[in-house]
Amino acid sequence: MELFVRWLQGVRQFKPSTLSRRVSVVRCFYRTCVIDTVLESSPAAYVRRPSAPAESPTLGLSHLQFEAMIVAGRTSQNQHDFALVAMLGLLGSQIFEACGSDIADLGDEHGHRVLRVRGKGGESPSCHCRQR
Repeated sequence: MELFVRWLQGVRQFKPSTLSRRVSVVRCFYRTCVIDTVLESSPAAYVRRPSAPAESPTLGLSHLQFEAMIVAGRTSQNQHDFALVAMLGLLGSQIFEACGSDIADLGDEHGHRVLRVRGKGGESPSCHCRQR
């Protein structure tokens, strides 16, 4: 595990936040193996995850940048461009939610237009609403 972590740092040059997520996944996998009695102990039990900042340093679009995207989507030859930009920017959808949506997922609920979307890993549907 230590060699794997050093390889991720040195060869792959992952940032601490990415490295922390990767190590966390491996640790959870081995912990599950121990719980399911596939392994007696986890080889990742004592591997430390690198500290990563609590907040992401990645910045979102400014108001003007997003407005330019909305205009580009509205004026695009492809009618789906605006729908995608609106779902991602105005509703806060993630890309897999937007791409996995279907016209059958649209509906009305308590006076709101509703789009039912599936969360990560097929989680139960959540709603993105827009008041009429």
